[in-house]
Amino acid sequence: MNKNPLEEQKRLEALYKYEILDTPEEKDFDRLSQLASLVCETPISLITLLDHDRQWFKSKNGLEINETPRNIAFCNHAIMEDKMMIINDASQDERFKENPLVTSTPEIRFYAGMPLITPEGYRLGTLCVIDDKPRDLTEFQKFAVETLANEVITQLELRLKMKQLSIQSDELKQNNNYLKRINDSNGKLLSIIAHDLRSPISSISSLIDMYQNADLSNEEMKELTLEMKSEVVNTSHLLDNLLQWAVSQFKDENLKPVEINLLNLSKEAGSIWEEKIRAKSNKIFYNIDEGLSIISDENYLKFIIRNLINNANKFTSKGIITVSARQSDNEIYISVSDTGIGMTEDQINNLFNWEHRSSLPGTDGEKGTGLGLQVCYDFAKNLNGEIHVQSKVGEGSEFEIDLPKN
Repeated sequence: MNKNPLEEQKRLEALYKYEILDTPEEKDFDRLSQLASLVCETPISLITLLDHDRQWFKSKNGLEINETPRNIAFCNHAIMEDKMMIINDASQDERFKENPLVTSTPEIRFYAGMPLITPEGYRLGTLCVIDDKPRDLTEFQKFAVETLANEVITQLELRLKMKQLSIQSDELKQNNNYLKRINDSNGKLLSIIAHDLRSPISSISSLIDMYQNADLSNEEMKELTLEMKSEVVNTSHLLDNLLQWAVSQFKDENLKPVEINLLNLSKEAGSIWEEKIRAKSNKIFYNIDEGLSIISDENYLKFIIRNLINNANKFTSKGIITVSARQSDNEIYISVSDTGIGMTEDQINNLFNWEHRSSLPGTDGEKGTGLGLQVCYDFAKNLNGEIHVQSKVGEGSEFEIDLPKN
C-alpha cells in the first residue's frame, strides 16, 4: 500500500536482511505477544511482518492461520504511521467494514497496532492486539504495547548482530587457520632453504672457486663436471618440488578437472627421467590399458607420477620400474613399483611425516630431501585421494594412489 515504490523496495530489503520470514515459532517473540494480550485483555495478539503481497505472523495468540493476503491486512494501514493505529469498532469504519476479517472469522471489531520500526526508520510490520468487541485501550495499555513493539525490534536486531558476529567469528577462524598454515609453511620453507638448497649450491660454488684459484687442474675439473651436473639436476628438481608445494600451501587454487588418458599422462611423466633410468640400467614398463581415463587435475596428477617414478629409479639399480593402473566402480588405482632396495617399517611410517622428513642416498649415492614425497602426499589429498605404500627390504617398493573416478 506504500505509494512510493522506491521506499517500499527499501522497506522490503530492510525486512529481508533479518531473515525472519517463515522461521519457526520462538519463545522470545511468543512471550512478547502473550504479554500484550495479558496487559490489554484481548483474545488475539500478533507480531506481524508485511512481505510483498502477504502479512505473515511471527507470533500469534488466539489465531490459527499463519498469514493473510496483505491487501486485507489492518497492519498494512498501520505501517503508514509512526504512532499506534487504533480502530475502536471496525464495523463502523469506512476503511474496514467490508473487510472479510471483519465480516467473517475472526470478526475483528477492535484493533490496535504499533508499527515495528527499525533503527533506520523502516516499518516492518506491527505488534497488534485484536478483540471481537468494540473497545479502547488505557494510556497504560498503549504504553505497554509501544514498549513491547520496541522489544520486538530489539530481538530482531539482536538476532542480526548474533548472525553477523557468527560470520565474523567464522572469518576469524579461517584467517587464523590460514595464518597458522602460512607460519607452518614458512618454517618448512626456511628449513629447506637453510639446509637442502644451501648445501648443493655451496658445493657448486666451492668447485668453481677451486677452479678459479687454480686448485684444480682442467682434468680434475672435467672429472668433477659430471658430479656438478648431478648437483644441478638434483637442485633443479628440488626447486620444482618446492615451488609446486609452495603454490599448494599459499594459493587456494581451484582444481581444474579434465578427462585424462592415464597411459599417455604416465608416459609423459616418465619421459623426463629416461636418461637417468638408462644411466642406472633400469627399465620402465607401463601396464595401463590404452582406454583407461580419469577426471582429475592434470598438473597435480602428473607431478605425483613423475616424482614417484624418479623415487623408484633412485632406489633401484639394474632393475624394473612398473607404472600400472586399474579401476573399480568408483575409484582408479595408480601404482608405481620397483625392484629396488626397499624400505623398513620405520622408514615407511615416516615417509609422509614432515617432522621426520629425511632421504636416504640412492643406489648410486643420489641425494634428496624427501620433499617430493611430501608434496605427492599433499597433492593426493587435494585430489580427494590417498597414497598407500608397501615395501620389503631387498625386494622393492610399491606406491599406490587411490583416486575417485570423477
